[in-house]
Amino acid sequence: MEKLKDSKVQPSEKVGGELTFLLGGLQGGGAERVATLLIDEWLSKGVSINLITMRGPEKDAHSLPMGVNRIILGGEGESKNKFTALIKNFIYLFKVRKAIRQTGGNTVISFLTRANIYAILACFGLKKHLIISERNDTTRQTLDWPWKALREKLYKHADVVTANSHIALESMKEYVPETKLKKVPNPLNIPDIENISVPEKSNIILNVARLTAHKRQSLLIDSVSLLHDSFELCSLVILGEGEERSNLEEQADRLNIDHQVTMPGYVQNVSEYYKNAAMFILPSEYEGTPNVLLEAMAHGLPCIVSDSLPGALELMKEGDSGLVFKSNDPGDLRDKIRLLIENPDLRAKMGMAGREAVSEFSTEKVVRIWEENFV
Repeated sequence: MEKLKDSKVQPSEKVGGELTFLLGGLQGGGAERVATLLIDEWLSKGVSINLITMRGPEKDAHSLPMGVNRIILGGEGESKNKFTALIKNFIYLFKVRKAIRQTGGNTVISFLTRANIYAILACFGLKKHLIISERNDTTRQTLDWPWKALREKLYKHADVVTANSHIALESMKEYVPETKLKKVPNPLNIPDIENISVPEKSNIILNVARLTAHKRQSLLIDSVSLLHDSFELCSLVILGEGEERSNLEEQADRLNIDHQVTMPGYVQNVSEYYKNAAMFILPSEYEGTPNVLLEAMAHGLPCIVSDSLPGALELMKEGDSGLVFKSNDPGDLRDKIRLLIENPDLRAKMGMAGREAVSEFSTEKVVRIWEENFV
């Protein structure tokens, strides 16, 4: 991939006067978190921001700063069949194109596969500078027809294709010119030292993710149920919401650990949970570069991640800033959790090593990369 320029120009001189973002909505995901951080930073610098979303604020899990011109398109909902789905997609595409034409500025930034495809199609002939962003492991992510085929056919028409992991960029080389591919880390608000976790003094095992099958909270619950006496002094907190909630609650009840498993749903101030945790666990089947992992490390938490997450493994050094368990092996995850439970000094040491490792992902540094190279 083309090396990012080491520009000395100040951000205020580089960024344009108006930017347009396209997302499905601001529900509780990592891509939405990245977008809101970028929006907040540029808005504070006097840049005019337009945000086009399908879903309205009633579905928001991230706070949007005042001053953003938000255009809500609507059109969400299940389709009865493929024909009605096709009609709905054409109508939505027309709405996206109309909204982009109504906004000023020459740069459009979209996040996630479907929004990226809509943005490419909507911008044809509009002479916009289009930056699209993949936030998942494209080698593992499953997409319904026709989205995978459209990604492979259309991504080359964007001006810049960003991703936050090397594996995603490598896989997209098959259908995107290498000169258009750019690795950009997720921006991160790094808390001051007085606001970080003291993991050696906590007994809370934390997971933050959407409650959906590929996030594998079920494997995490299986693993902690195997801890027996070691888990009696601990509790498991899973933050997030999704279609797997009832299954996970039933699983915890069946394994007789429901009194130690808490699922508060989406919360506005996740930082408070990081600050009070002993460790953070990410058992997902696939991810890009997970924001929640960056945030946990920034808060001084030792982390345990699945070996099926190459984006996460780019961030962590096994045995130094965290531990890695064998994917789909609850027994191995149990052993890693027990090691941290029984060694509070190791938790503290790994937590501080992780915090040091993510210092380069500060919002200021990542926004500078965007400003100096893309917008």
